[in-house]
Amino acid sequence: MGTFLSEIKQNLCSNSLVWIKPIEDENKRVGFISFRKIVLNKKGFNWSFYIDKNYQNKGLGRATAECAIKTLKKLDSNMPIFLTTEQNNELAQRLYIYLGFKKADFLDGDDLVFVYE
Repeated sequence: MGTFLSEIKQNLCSNSLVWIKPIEDENKRVGFISFRKIVLNKKGFNWSFYIDKNYQNKGLGRATAECAIKTLKKLDSNMPIFLTTEQNNELAQRLYIYLGFKKADFLDGDDLVFVYE
């Protein structure tokens, strides 16, 4: 995780708006995760990720999310993490709650917002 942390630090602390990293399974790219720092209405981190449908339900999403949480909290433990998902994406909602995110009392457009403090 040391290299991952240093890459995120370098990109999020620079002027980069978004940083994208591939997700791999057995040396095959099966998805991606992108990070950004929010500095507008609310300060925090945000990430989005996608796992190819053929590789879902194998623990890759959970492992990726757990690594992202640990890495971002090492970067700044006081900065909350915000995630959004479509209201009908129950799989993502269950994952976020399992990981310790709380459902926010506001929406991002039509999407639900989850916060990890």
